[in-house]
Amino acid sequence: MTKTSTIKKNEHTPDLADENIAAVEQTVTPAGLPDSPESENQQTSLSEDSPKTDTRKTIEIQISPNGNWHAQYEAVVGLSHRKSHPPLPCQDAAISIARPHPFAISSDGAGSSATSEIGSFYVTRGISRLFQTLDKQMIAPLLDVPETNDEACKKFALLTVKHAQGILKDLADEHRRPIKDFRCTLLITLVGTVHTLWLKIGDGALVYETIKEIDGQRICELKTLGDVGKGEYANTTTFIDEYLTQNDVQMGTMPSEHITALFCMSDGAAEKLVSTDGKRVSTRLSAWAELLRQRKLARSKLSETFYDKDFQNRHSGDDCSIAIISAEI
Repeated sequence: MTKTSTIKKNEHTPDLADENIAAVEQTVTPAGLPDSPESENQQTSLSEDSPKTDTRKTIEIQISPNGNWHAQYEAVVGLSHRKSHPPLPCQDAAISIARPHPFAISSDGAGSSATSEIGSFYVTRGISRLFQTLDKQMIAPLLDVPETNDEACKKFALLTVKHAQGILKDLADEHRRPIKDFRCTLLITLVGTVHTLWLKIGDGALVYETIKEIDGQRICELKTLGDVGKGEYANTTTFIDEYLTQNDVQMGTMPSEHITALFCMSDGAAEKLVSTDGKRVSTRLSAWAELLRQRKLARSKLSETFYDKDFQNRHSGDDCSIAIISAEI
C-alpha cells in the first residue's frame, strides 16, 4: 500500500460512549451476528476445584468473497444547512456500481465554494462514467492480473484526478465562474479480481472490511485507508482545483482476495462512524454491509440513519454521504 502525501489534522477525543464504536485493531461483531457462545461455555465449565485444559485447536479461516458484489449509496443535506437563510443544498455526492468492476465514489463540496454541490455531483458522475468506459481497456489489465504494477496504478490514479480537474474546468467555463467555486474532495475505491485501487483527496474516510471465521463464528474487522481528516472548518483540507498537486493525492493498492466490503464517506458521515485518528470504526458499517449482501439495504435506511436522533446527537449538522460496495461470501 502506497501513499504520496500526509495531511495532518488536529485530533479530538472521539465519542467513545457510542456503543457502535469498536477498536480497529480488535475484531468486531456486526449487528445481527451473535457473539460466540462457545467462549462463555468454556469459562463456566472451569472451576478452582476441578481445573481443566481445553486441548481443542482453534480453527480460523479468512473468508473470501465469491465475486458477486452489490452497491448502495446516499447523500443527505445536513440539518445546519437547512437552518441557513436561504437554506443551502446538499454539497455531498456519492455513487457506487457493482459491475463490471465494483467501485464506490464520494465527494464533498467545499462549504466556502458557492456552487460546490455542482462540482461534487458532476465529479462523481464523470468518474463513474470514466471507469465504465475504460473497464476493458485499462481497468481489467491493471487490476485483474497477478502481477502488481505500482507505477501503472499510480498513472491511472493520477489520470483519474486529471479527469476530475477537467470536469471542474468545463463547469467553470460553462457557468462563467472561477474553478474555486466548484471545489470538492474525492474518495474512490475500485475493485479488481486480484488488486483493489484506492484514492483519497481531502477529508472523509475510506474503510474496508474483512471477515474471519473462528470456530464457526464470523468476526468482522474494519480498517481505514489513508488519513481521515475532520473537515474544512476544523482544519485545512485539500480539494480538487487548479492548484492540486501530486503530493496532495493519497493512493494505494491492496489485494482483493479477502476484502468483503468497502465504504467511501464524507467527513459529515465519518464524524459519527470513524474516529479522528482512524483507529475506531463503527460496527454499524458491517451491519450495513451484511444487509447489502443480502439485498436488504434500502437507500432510505441510510437516510433514516443520518437523520436519526442518536446519530445527530453532538453532530455538527454537516451533510452526510456514503457509497458502499459489499460482496457475497
